[in-house]
Amino acid sequence: MILSSRAIPFALLLAGALWFAPTVHAVENPAAVPVKEIFDLVEKGRAALVAEKPAEAAKLLEQAIAQPGFNNADPAIQYFAYLVASYAAEGTEDNASAHKYLVAATRFPDADAELWTRRAGAAARLQKWDDAAWSLTAVANKWPKEFKTDEYHTWLLNKTVRELGKQPQFHERRIDLLNALFDAGYKTQYGTEPSHLWLIVVTDAIEHKDLKRAREVSRRITSSSVLVAMRIDKRFDELTSAEPKLFDVKAAAERSVRQTKSAMKENPKALGAVVIHGYALHNNGQFDELLALANATIAKVDKATAKDALYEDLDQLNWIHNHKATALRALGRWDEAAAALETWNNSDFNKDDKVSQSINLGFFYNEMGKPEDALKAVAAFEVGKDMSEYGSTQYQFVRFQAYQQLGKDTEAKAIVAWMREHQDDSLETAQGTLLESGDSDGAAALLVTRLNDANERAGALASVQHYGKTPRTERQLKIDALTETFLARADVVAAIAQYGRRETFPIYSLEF
Repeated sequence: MILSSRAIPFALLLAGALWFAPTVHAVENPAAVPVKEIFDLVEKGRAALVAEKPAEAAKLLEQAIAQPGFNNADPAIQYFAYLVASYAAEGTEDNASAHKYLVAATRFPDADAELWTRRAGAAARLQKWDDAAWSLTAVANKWPKEFKTDEYHTWLLNKTVRELGKQPQFHERRIDLLNALFDAGYKTQYGTEPSHLWLIVVTDAIEHKDLKRAREVSRRITSSSVLVAMRIDKRFDELTSAEPKLFDVKAAAERSVRQTKSAMKENPKALGAVVIHGYALHNNGQFDELLALANATIAKVDKATAKDALYEDLDQLNWIHNHKATALRALGRWDEAAAALETWNNSDFNKDDKVSQSINLGFFYNEMGKPEDALKAVAAFEVGKDMSEYGSTQYQFVRFQAYQQLGKDTEAKAIVAWMREHQDDSLETAQGTLLESGDSDGAAALLVTRLNDANERAGALASVQHYGKTPRTERQLKIDALTETFLARADVVAAIAQYGRRETFPIYSLEF
């Protein structure tokens, strides 16, 4: 995904020696600055890059920038040298040099939104999340209409915000970015409000007792799940009690169905728009409609002779098949659900995200009481390989549930130990593992930890609510009963009451 941000602009490919002609003569004291030498090196570097020789280009541009008189050369030449050097460095996957050159280039007045965004991407590759946030904030403040909302840039923004949330010293940087985005009128793909980001802004406003700002931001929160998070958290009681209609969860879910349906019609070649409409249908409990949507979309793709022309983002097709499986599951058709997901998982067309699909299939089989099939579903993978830290916890959770059902205590206990060691990658998954392993005290301690953490509290409270129920398997009913017994513990009840409450909501949440 990150590579998609590195395409060399066509204008740069066309730029040649004539681009520099006026600037070569613009230096007042050419005898003091080796303008010709610098110019020649930069131009040779550009030509090498056009010829797809990034390593050669990088050496030439490094030589140009290292020239004693480079800092006194015409600013236009300096800027262009840093710009081309950044592309050359990216071409050789030298992320540190790419970031260094992008930082230098953004000091010039010619730096635009594209350059600052590239700097953010380079910073992300180096895990310099504070600089990524600084760069994205610059784009939001100076070029609000040019803030990109495609899949890569949405990932970049969300990843930056998430990582900064783990580093308290960068709290203000994070809030500055989100406030700038809000004030810029930022929306994600298909005109969707990023409600999960606005919740962070509202929370900060509440902590600073800025109720006016909190109300302003709350009015742009459209996600029913985020509204649930606010209704059950005592921090937001003054907001939710003042405007109860604004926090009508069911009405928000219904609006989301209408909004995403319109987005789907307005973007007929975007499979991603179909995906988000599917999530809205699931959230609102419209499982028959979700199944019909998935089946119709799959049939449309299967019949197409020119698939690339049909949709511009066929990599999203895996989530359509996932929608089909979850719809069948929600309708109580578990065997069909597992078969649908397994068929797609084994398909030659499924090349983009076999890990997630296999993990989901593993969860399906565990719910159905088929632990051997669950283990087979994830057998081709290894923990930490080709999966994120969070993905690793889900992979291990599938294996833990399967081993426990099979009575393989040694294997199950080993995963419990692993989960304790990696609990920060998903406190909720670690909590569930401890609870199902019989360590109710350990699970309670983790839940209390999550509730005490302001950044984790929303998720912790959301996980203990009552939502719409779909047909349940025998195993699901067993886990439900275990969970309710756990939530009835005096220490758990007290911890929840300290920060929020439990309610029942007429919407449906995804369980994995």
